Amino acid sequence: MSSVATHAPALHRSTIPDGLRRAASKYRGRTALTFSGRTWSFAEIDAAAGRVAHRLAGLGLKKGDRVGAYAKIPTPISCCGSAACASAWCMCRSTTR
Repeated sequence: MSSVATHAPALHRSTIPDGLRRAASKYRGRTALTFSGRTWSFAEIDAAAGRVAHRLAGLGLKKGDRVGAYAKIPTPISCCGSAACASAWCMCRSTTR
């Protein structure tokens, strides 16, 4: 007879901001992203996302709130900063020119 595990190990729950902070800690000066002609290091993205999160929190946004961004091309910084402050982020993209 084979043995069957009675419980599974706990899943590690991680958020986008958690992953970004870990990456910034480990790969600080390395290039993380090139977007719209600009190159960002992991540390620069982490710092900029933190500033966005701080500003959104200052406007009253809190965990559990949802953020929508209406832009032709939302920046990765707004995505990470919004995720750090709220629990959901949604891009609303214009399809008209």
